[in-house]
Amino acid sequence: MSKNYIGIDLGSSNLIIYVPSKGIVYNEPNVICLSKKDKKVIATGYMALKMTGKENQDSEVIRPVKKGYIVSVTALTYLLESIFKTLKINPKKSILIASTPSDVSEVNIMALKKIASNLHFDGVGYRGESFLAGLSSSLSGGTSRGNLVITLGGGCSDISVLAGDSQFLFRTSSFSGKKIDDAIARHIRKTHHIIIGDKTAEYIKLKIASLEAFPENRLLEVTGKDIVTSLPHSIIISTAEITQVITPLLQPLVDDISDCLELTPPEIASDIIEGGIVITGGLSILAGMRDSLESALNVSVRIAADPTYSVINGIKYLIHEIRENNIPLNLN
Repeated sequence: MSKNYIGIDLGSSNLIIYVPSKGIVYNEPNVICLSKKDKKVIATGYMALKMTGKENQDSEVIRPVKKGYIVSVTALTYLLESIFKTLKINPKKSILIASTPSDVSEVNIMALKKIASNLHFDGVGYRGESFLAGLSSSLSGGTSRGNLVITLGGGCSDISVLAGDSQFLFRTSSFSGKKIDDAIARHIRKTHHIIIGDKTAEYIKLKIASLEAFPENRLLEVTGKDIVTSLPHSIIISTAEITQVITPLLQPLVDDISDCLELTPPEIASDIIEGGIVITGGLSILAGMRDSLESALNVSVRIAADPTYSVINGIKYLIHEIRENNIPLNLN
């Protein structure tokens, strides 16, 4: 009897759920609002995100995944349970296939197993984000050709050197969308003496942030709380200003990619140089990202097709291979 599978991309920013018979059934922010007293679910996804910074004393907004890792088993259990109930999905007698950072710790694995047990899954399997992105990009083509795939996510960036369908080596980098948001918020506070929230910092990133050498200098009005008066105050910021703030953040990622290339055998490295590096994830489409990496690494860089869905599409591909071709997957 064929087993049922449910695939989940456990992103720090977004939670994406795939069910083979239905396709992608959920794609919303990985956020939940719970009552502090009895842990009752008040809101999830977009509705919970809107409540960020506006909670009353009886509620709290929680991001159960941060920097790619599960930080609250309870919150993520409640979040998935609420989503499954709303979508009428029964996880019983199903196998959970989830994405994780490639250098996932034993603590995070145990947290994932605990959540699967809480939700009555029959088992759980997991694979690294960049490995899954490589599967979805159809890079192997049935050969042992070498590729380097990078997922640029909200909580971390995941780097994999692949040889065909095998992961030769990997590294997880701290560079992320959240790191950019935090840098923007610190700059606004230090330079303009205005305090802004996480949502405003992310909005600035989405609207005017760029890594381009000579970006179009767009302007944006931003409102925050004045440090001195504690009253609302508006300022005008520019793309050029934000570019100066976020450009230095790219260097640690470049260093991590360079380290991976140095550890890669010459034959695989030759394939990577010939075929180029593939970047994916929501942050890959930030203006100037591809060109900046290409210039810093002196290797061609291309953005994967459908970059925001690369990981969940990799999970989809993996589930298909498991079901149709009896490809083994270590389950727990």
